[in-house]
Amino acid sequence: MGYYYTTSPENAVLGKSRGMPETHTPASPVKERGHRYYMSEIGEWSSRDPLGEEFVKTAFMAGKDKAGRRSVEEASRKPSYVMVGNDPIRNIDPIGLSIFGPGYLPDLKLDCKDCQPMSDGFALAWKVMTKCDACRKALSCNVVPLNKTVTCPKCMVGYGLTNPFTGTVYLNQGSCNDLDKAGWASIIFHELAHDCCPPGVFGEACANKAQDICDECLKNVNW
Repeated sequence: MGYYYTTSPENAVLGKSRGMPETHTPASPVKERGHRYYMSEIGEWSSRDPLGEEFVKTAFMAGKDKAGRRSVEEASRKPSYVMVGNDPIRNIDPIGLSIFGPGYLPDLKLDCKDCQPMSDGFALAWKVMTKCDACRKALSCNVVPLNKTVTCPKCMVGYGLTNPFTGTVYLNQGSCNDLDKAGWASIIFHELAHDCCPPGVFGEACANKAQDICDECLKNVNW
């Protein structure tokens, strides 16, 4: 978890805290969504989109190709206070920082042959991503179809990581039997979510949220 900032309607920084903020009670018309307050009675954010700030936009662009940078630039020019582009049917914005969906899921290729739980997890992740609307929205942010390789070295730290420059996803084959197929599917959700998130601490919180959305789909349906 990284830091989040509480801002006033004028976008003045009121405080800085570590981790994700707590959500207000259901009775409250003002909800915390990670990086901004959402005012449900009028359907708008209380402060402008952080993407309109140059340093945030630059962070989002880091490691993206030309099409990805163009998508960020276009998003930064959109109305600052509008919730999910005025299209809550197709779009979601769970942390007030980045709209998830609509777009293209990456065209995935698994380059791992020696780990059955990982292979099964890959197949399960793809099934959930294509069949569950919420998960698909959380991971289909690419403005053009992308070819993405999931490769599995036998020696690395952690279960998974994403190269921000090539977009390649790495899964730790040395930990093959540490997780079942659902566990590996969850790791894949998290790593793919980095396509839709900025680098650094904001990106990790963003990817965690998208992972949680897909994990809910994984838990609630017998795939």
